[in-house]
Amino acid sequence: MYVVSPLTDPGVTLGRHMVMPEVLRCAEIHESVHDTRLWMSSGDTSSSLHFDTHENLMMQVVGTKSVYFWPPAASHLNYMDYHNRFGLSPVNPDRVDLERFPLFAHMRGGQVATLHAGDALLFPDGWWHQVRTHPGKNVAVTWEFEPFEGLEQLWPPSEDGQDSFRGYLDDPKWSSQVRVKYANKRLVTVRHGAIACNETVPADTTADTFKCGENHRTAEGCNFKCIPQTCVTQQMLEREYGTFYRG
Repeated sequence: MYVVSPLTDPGVTLGRHMVMPEVLRCAEIHESVHDTRLWMSSGDTSSSLHFDTHENLMMQVVGTKSVYFWPPAASHLNYMDYHNRFGLSPVNPDRVDLERFPLFAHMRGGQVATLHAGDALLFPDGWWHQVRTHPGKNVAVTWEFEPFEGLEQLWPPSEDGQDSFRGYLDDPKWSSQVRVKYANKRLVTVRHGAIACNETVPADTTADTFKCGENHRTAEGCNFKCIPQTCVTQQMLEREYGTFYRG
């Protein structure tokens, strides 16, 4: 048995009982939370090999999970260009066919994390992973957030001064796009330093106070504060261009 249930969709009431983890209570992060999900199974499940296009904080509630990670730089080795969906690999990590996918043998930088009840784990945007649940009942809650929306405004130019962001968009290979995007993201975020938390949200903030879930069709109930980019990206732009930057 297996179920994934969004807790932030309109009309879902369980989200009122999911208190936001303390690490996300910085207002600049809270405003970028867009979905909270409940994951439940009877155990012995295995996910595809994929990456998320947002940051994802998993809170393990019951049971044990093992998570296998690889960095975005390994994207060209897991044949994502041969899948029909962005962010998914056709390789079955439970039984790798090295005759069909020989480059997978060269994957490097892998890590494994084992989560027990009470543990939490951050899935960084763009990091390839597979999740395996151990035998027995398994329950987890994930908080999905996108603090770096609008970061393309700080995309560095290429060595010849051309618009490298346009080149990134026009690249026909998904794997190449991913490697360039996350190399630039790391460059920009490291250069502009740590996120400043200017205020905190109340300790009793729950999952139903999200920004806008993927199934939300109108702005009603959404707390847009820093459009067209998030507050985190706004901080970086102000450091780059001055205190009174306006996008």
